[in-house]
Amino acid sequence: MEEGISLSELSEIIEQGLKKTLQPKYWIVGEISEIQAKRNGHCYLELIEKPEDEENPTAKMRAVIWANVYRMLAPYFESETGSQLSVGMKILVQVTVVFHALYGFSLQITDINPTYTIGEDEQRRLKIIRQLEEEGIINLNKEIPLPTVIQNIAIISSENAAGYQDFMQQLKYNLHNIHFKTELFPAAMQGVEVEKTLISQLDEIFKRENEFDVVVIIRGGGARADLRWFDNYEIASNIAQFPLPVLTGIGHDKDQSITDLVANTSLKTPTAVAEFIVNVNSDFIAQLDDIKENLLDILKEEIECQENRLKDFKSSIQHTFQITKLQSNNKLSQIQQNIKHLVKTKLLNDSTSLSLLETSIMAKNPETILKQGYSLTSNEKGEIIRSRNQVKTNDTIITLFSDGKVSSTVN
Repeated sequence: MEEGISLSELSEIIEQGLKKTLQPKYWIVGEISEIQAKRNGHCYLELIEKPEDEENPTAKMRAVIWANVYRMLAPYFESETGSQLSVGMKILVQVTVVFHALYGFSLQITDINPTYTIGEDEQRRLKIIRQLEEEGIINLNKEIPLPTVIQNIAIISSENAAGYQDFMQQLKYNLHNIHFKTELFPAAMQGVEVEKTLISQLDEIFKRENEFDVVVIIRGGGARADLRWFDNYEIASNIAQFPLPVLTGIGHDKDQSITDLVANTSLKTPTAVAEFIVNVNSDFIAQLDDIKENLLDILKEEIECQENRLKDFKSSIQHTFQITKLQSNNKLSQIQQNIKHLVKTKLLNDSTSLSLLETSIMAKNPETILKQGYSLTSNEKGEIIRSRNQVKTNDTIITLFSDGKVSSTVN
């Protein structure tokens, strides 16, 4: 029976075989699936390889950057790319393959090529843009007209993000004292959870789309490579086809993510988004003020016009009244003259009639008749005796003459 060898002996054989077989260093491409920087300064990673559009990796290996190397590589990579090493990032690194009896196979990273990471992301970015263009959706959200007034705002951001706080402060303390109704839909703004959480919150907003005027996606400043989380086809496709205008403030002055590209309106920072919203509303207020001023001017002109018409009407009435008054005075004078004439004529006629009546009366006056030689006989009661039958024997009668009277007894 053959005797076996120990694990340590096998480990030594493997280690020596690797040294004889492998080159001292290799440049390899891998995607970071895990990364941890320890307090002792060492950085531990897990690198994977997976075909495009597939989730399951075809290769996986542990890697380490020792503290003395990590102190140089990390700042160098960040200065060149504008971002830190992070999960989901493809990197081109120089490695040494090592085998340890306790820890097995691993890779020791000794150098990194930041140019590769930038180029890889740019190729992926261009591919996504071409796909959006081919599907005819890249400009759909831009074609949605912005509301004249923006008051109800759905915000997708991280609650603890400085950009979110800046955005809220800018809205709250705007110079025009405009009030807004906002609701935060929390989502990851960097890392592998960005796609999942952002799309999930878009779905939630879609269920309540009638409650909001716009959707705002903000994250604040960050490294340039952080934009890669927003160079995502699924995010871009959802935003492009969203029924509400989407405003973005991802927080990069020079670079534009695909999320910015498909949004209705993209601005550089969350503060700039808040200023834009305030300006939309202030422009509307200014338009209302202009309309108000125009209406006041029109009303003023109309009042002046009506006042002038009223003055003209008043003058016309006064003139008409004066003419009417004059005509009335003339008519009144004529009437007075006519009345005077009529009264005079009436008085003259009546005077003549009275004279005639007086003459008639005087002609029939007994005294006048007596003076003409006639006499008048009456009984003791003063009753005029006109017939013989009115007296009896022994009646006393009185005969009147113009110069006296005589009493007689009837026989």
